[in-house]
Amino acid sequence: MSLAPAYAAAYAQGAFGELAERYLHRAVVEDSLGVIVGRDAIVAEAIRTASAFEDISATLLHDGEALGVIEMSGTIDGRAVRLREHRWSRFEGQRVAEDLLVVDRGALDLDFSMLGDAHPMQPPLGELRSGEGQFWAGSTAGFGGAVFGGAGFGGAGSDVADALHRIWNARQLDTIARLYAPDARWSGPGGRSGGPEAMRAWLTGLLARLPDATLMFDRSEVAGDRVAFLWRLFGHAGGRRARLIGSSLLTLHNGHIVADDTLIDEAALAATPHRPLLAL
Repeated sequence: MSLAPAYAAAYAQGAFGELAERYLHRAVVEDSLGVIVGRDAIVAEAIRTASAFEDISATLLHDGEALGVIEMSGTIDGRAVRLREHRWSRFEGQRVAEDLLVVDRGALDLDFSMLGDAHPMQPPLGELRSGEGQFWAGSTAGFGGAVFGGAGFGGAGSDVADALHRIWNARQLDTIARLYAPDARWSGPGGRSGGPEAMRAWLTGLLARLPDATLMFDRSEVAGDRVAFLWRLFGHAGGRRARLIGSSLLTLHNGHIVADDTLIDEAALAATPHRPLLAL
């Protein structure tokens, strides 16, 4: 079971003590802006998130072996807000040692300059796709056996990964019409939703903001008719290298995607040009 039920209970009911029990004392949470180290700091961040809402409810959308998805809704400064989280967890025994968080901060009214100033970043090192050129993309996502982060892609997972690789890295956006069912439901960052056309329009805009965007798969999870991918998106924005974590939870039917819940922190992308570089 993922961490999502524990976070839903913590956000909606204040069960922060039970949330703390799920983590090792040395656990790490990483998102697109940085790293939180230690159980106490992780729980404090969960309390801070909940405190931003004047009223809050939390709905469990997916509870997989590694991936959990929840949606928070409530009021912030008198404005109705919906906020989704994808959490990919790595367990040691019964407790979480590492948690990779993709949060929909694009739904919040944030000062991107202040957000960037508060999160220094490492300077860029090396090519985006080492040894293969900046924009080149082959026909498959597999690098020597299609194994990423210790998780191999097989069957439908491999086919979908290859198609997403061509869409994102080869800019074959016309593949969306073949990969998605005509009536597929897409949910994206910032509260966006719609069908395959809405997904293509969002991705077109994202690639325009990040012209050298390169997607690399990290992990996968396959359960029944659902395939989930944790991925990294690299590129350059405002002279800074963007390093973004993304997550997609896909529902398949007859070889086509019929539902897609994709998240990436667009607020972290907007803050990238404002992030100071750490000295090496």
